[in-house]
Amino acid sequence: MTEKPTYQDLEKRISVLEEESIKGRQAEEALRESEAKYRNVVENAQEAILIAQDVKLVFVNRAALALTGYSEEKFLSVPFTDFIHPDDRNIVAGHHLKRLMGEEVPPVYTFRVVRQDGRIRWVELNAAIISWEGKPATLNFLSDITERQRVEEALRESEEKYRLLFENAGEGILIVRGELVEFANPALAKILGQSIEIIKFKPFVSFLHPDDRAKVLDHHIRRMRGEDVETGYDFRIITSAGQERWLHINSQVIPWNGAPASLSFVIDITDRKMAEKALRESEFRFRELFDKMKSGVAVYEAINDGNDFVLRDFNRAAELMEGVTKEMVIGRSVLEVFPAVKEFGLFDLFQSVWKSGIPRHFPVSHYKDKRIDGWRENYVYKLPAGELVTIYDDVTERKKMEEEIRMLSITDALTGLFNRRGFIALAEQQIKTANRIQKKLVLFYIDLDGMKAVNDRWGHEEGDHLLVNSAKILKQTFRESDIIARLGGDEFTVLAAEIAETTEIALKRLNERIRSYNDLPDRRYQISMSIGTVIYDPSTPCTLDELLSRADTLMYKQKKEKAHRTHRVTATAS
Repeated sequence: MTEKPTYQDLEKRISVLEEESIKGRQAEEALRESEAKYRNVVENAQEAILIAQDVKLVFVNRAALALTGYSEEKFLSVPFTDFIHPDDRNIVAGHHLKRLMGEEVPPVYTFRVVRQDGRIRWVELNAAIISWEGKPATLNFLSDITERQRVEEALRESEEKYRLLFENAGEGILIVRGELVEFANPALAKILGQSIEIIKFKPFVSFLHPDDRAKVLDHHIRRMRGEDVETGYDFRIITSAGQERWLHINSQVIPWNGAPASLSFVIDITDRKMAEKALRESEFRFRELFDKMKSGVAVYEAINDGNDFVLRDFNRAAELMEGVTKEMVIGRSVLEVFPAVKEFGLFDLFQSVWKSGIPRHFPVSHYKDKRIDGWRENYVYKLPAGELVTIYDDVTERKKMEEEIRMLSITDALTGLFNRRGFIALAEQQIKTANRIQKKLVLFYIDLDGMKAVNDRWGHEEGDHLLVNSAKILKQTFRESDIIARLGGDEFTVLAAEIAETTEIALKRLNERIRSYNDLPDRRYQISMSIGTVIYDPSTPCTLDELLSRADTLMYKQKKEKAHRTHRVTATAS
C-alpha cells in the first residue's frame, strides 16, 4: 500500500519544480542571447557569408551584399548561379551539388562573381556542409581577392620580363639553392653542353673540374652564410663532351621563392686562359692568338722609369672595342690614348705590375673620357722582355643587363618608383651615410585619402591612374637625390636630406602641385594625402623600421583629424 505524501513531501516537490522552471527559463534566455550574439557576429563580419540550399540562397550577411551590390531580396529570390560569372557557373554549381551529396570536392577554390553594376570581382570560397532547418545546406565564406589577383598578374608580367632577359642573355645565368640548380638559361646550357633539364636535376658541383670543386663549393657555402667572399673568380668545368673549359663567375645572394639563393653570371674565358698560357710559354704562339682573340689586347713599353707607358701593339678586338686603328695609337702614351686612365685606377696597377712582375686583375670598373664611356675588365701581365700586356673585355652590355635586372627587382611596375625592397635597401644605406657624416634626414610617410572610394566607384583601373598621378606629383615635388617609393597599396614614402626648412618647403610645394592637379577641368575626384613626417637625428639613432613606425603613427593621426573633411587637398605635417 502506497503511503500518502505528507505536507513536507509536497513542499519539497513544489520547490524542485520551481527550481527546474527557473533553470528552463534561464536556458531559454541564454539560447536567445547566444543566437543574438551569433547573428550580430555574422551580420557584422568583414567576410561575406552565404548559406545555399539546393540551388538557392537562404541566408546572406551584409558583407555579401556590399561585395556584390545586390539587395537581400534579390539574393534570396533567384538561383545563386545568377550571380556567378558565366564561365565559372558550371564548376561552382557542380562543386555545390557534389558537396551536398557528400562527395569529395575542394574545400577552397576561386571563381568570379558579377556585381549588380556589371563589374567582375574575384573571390575565394571556403565551404562546408551543414544542416539548415533539418535539410543539408552549404555554409560558404567568400573573400574578395581581386586585388590579390591583380598583384599576381603584375608579378607574372614581371616574371615574364625576367624570363626574357635570362633566356636571351649572352652569358650563362644560374640560380642555386642548397646544392641544386633551380634555374638555368640557354646560354649556360650551351656552355656546359647539357640540356637545362639535366642541369636542374644534378648538384652544381657535378659539372665542375674535380680539382676546383672544393674551392667553388667553399665560396658558395660561405657566401650563403653571409660571409665576405670574392664575388668573381675563375674555375674549370668538364663539358658533356669531356672537354675542360675555363669559366669566370660573378655571384650574389638574392631571395628566391622565399629563401636565400645564389644568382650567378658565367662567361667562358677559355680563350683568355689559353692566351695567358701562350704568353707564358711562347711569344710566337702569343702573336697567333693575339690577332684572333675576342678580348682586347694592348702591349705597352715602360718609359721614364715606369712613369709612363707607350703603346707598342694593339689587336683587332681592341681596335673594334675602342673605335680606333692600330696606326692611330702605336707610339703614343697611354695617357694620350686613354686620358682618364689615372682616375680609372689602371695606371697605378700598371706601375705595380711593372715593378713587381706579378700579374694583377683589375675588376670590372666604369671608364669614361670624352671619347669612351663603358665598363671594362682588365688583366695585366709583365712579359719576360719587360713589356706590359693588358687583356681586357668590354662588359658594358653585361653591366646594363645586370642593372636592368636589379632595377626590375627594386622598382614598382605600376608607378616606376622604388618598391618596398628598393626603398629599404637605399634608405638603410642613406642612414649609414647620415650616421657617418652626422647629417639629419627627414622621412615623409604618405597615404592617399579615399583610395577605396575611387576603386569602389570607378574601378581599379581608375585607382591605378590615381596611384600613377600621385607618383608623378611626388616626383615633381621632391629632388632627384631624394628616395621616393611606393610601399604598397596606397602608401608612399620619401626619405630626404634634412636641410633648413626642408619639411615646410616640401609640403608647400606638394600642396601647390596637388592643387594644380585638382584644379584641372573634368576631375572626377580630388587627390588628397595624409602625411606624417619625422626627423632622423644621428645623435639619437634608431632603426629604419622604428622611423617608419613613428611616421606612420603621425600620418594616421592626421588622417583621423581631417576625417570629417572630404575631397579637400591638404598636405601638412603632423
